Amino acid sequence: MITITRNHGFRGSSPKQRFTGGLILLVTLTVAYQLLIYTYNVYFHPLRHFPGPRLAAASALPRIRAALRGDGVSWIVDLHRRYGEIVRVSPNELSFSGADAWKDIYKRSGQSTLVKDPAFYLTPNQTTYHIVNADREDHTRQRRIFANAFSDGALKKQEPLFLTHINKLIHKLRSTTSTNPLEKCNMVDMYNFGDYSAHAVWTNPLSY
Repeated sequence: MITITRNHGFRGSSPKQRFTGGLILLVTLTVAYQLLIYTYNVYFHPLRHFPGPRLAAASALPRIRAALRGDGVSWIVDLHRRYGEIVRVSPNELSFSGADAWKDIYKRSGQSTLVKDPAFYLTPNQTTYHIVNADREDHTRQRRIFANAFSDGALKKQEPLFLTHINKLIHKLRSTTSTNPLEKCNMVDMYNFGDYSAHAVWTNPLSY
């Protein structure tokens, strides 16, 4: 029997009972807290009005599960087919499939560009930034360095090199399918631009 006194707490309870009671209380509070988060994400979150599956609105678990299965991109494409150009894919994320969204997100006339989310673009303890994840000032400085290499004139001079590797790709595809037109090709390997990159940077092409 357990008796409660004002000064001595639970008299007669063993350490095991106290541990079990504390563990049950901890689990109960954790579950209640998580349910409150799910409820907020679905009904009170600023993104609550955007279309998408309820489970994805409540938790990031559906998106994580799709990524772990290796079909995260296919999952998002399927959501766009079901819900339209704007889809809520997790509590704090929206996916846009329309071309008009590009200018709205990355460049607004007369306004500063949106800051890229560090949680997505940066790695832990990163102290240096490259052209993809740099802020606006550093990105402008880094882009200026590469600008001449990607000018119209410079790209036209590279056209013979582009055509060389495009012809190699076509030749490889034709030779692979000539004996068996139904044979599958690994297009990830076929579209690998490492060959062109090696040729352009080190003047030493790799082989398909």
